[in-house]
Amino acid sequence: MALMELILHPADVPVSTFEPGVTKVAPELAGPLNNTGQPPAAAAQAKAAYEIWLATIGALHRAGITIIAGTDQAVPGHSLHREIELYVKAGLTPLEAIQAATIVPARVMKLDNQVGTVEVGKRADMIFIDGDPLKSISNIRNVRWVVAAGRLYNPADLWQSVGFKP
Repeated sequence: MALMELILHPADVPVSTFEPGVTKVAPELAGPLNNTGQPPAAAAQAKAAYEIWLATIGALHRAGITIIAGTDQAVPGHSLHREIELYVKAGLTPLEAIQAATIVPARVMKLDNQVGTVEVGKRADMIFIDGDPLKSISNIRNVRWVVAAGRLYNPADLWQSVGFKP
């Protein structure tokens, strides 16, 4: 959905209005990302298509179909956050949207005994955020610490190491 939003949004609407991460990526990426969207003549039809896709996710979820968060990396390092935000917009609760990116894919891949939740004996790859994502799903963007392979990382340092703004 994050990629479709990027492709289908009106070209005269800045990407940063719905994906603030575009302001943080390297300039070589920001330029092409900011030159996306539909021309005015196609904007209404594109918006209708986008709304149908969003409604379809909600309908599939209400019908009990498993929803797994994924993205085609529209905005590197940020698209998964946007995908989760859009799932909430489609009708999933914030917890269900977070689970669509954590325990649900772990279960589907039969890896839930290793990853997907924080439990003794499981791999401890996780993020620590400021704010409560159950109150505002956009708080998932406020990553303060990353733990991967048992090591603690400051995300600002990671961003800067690849030419992005923290």
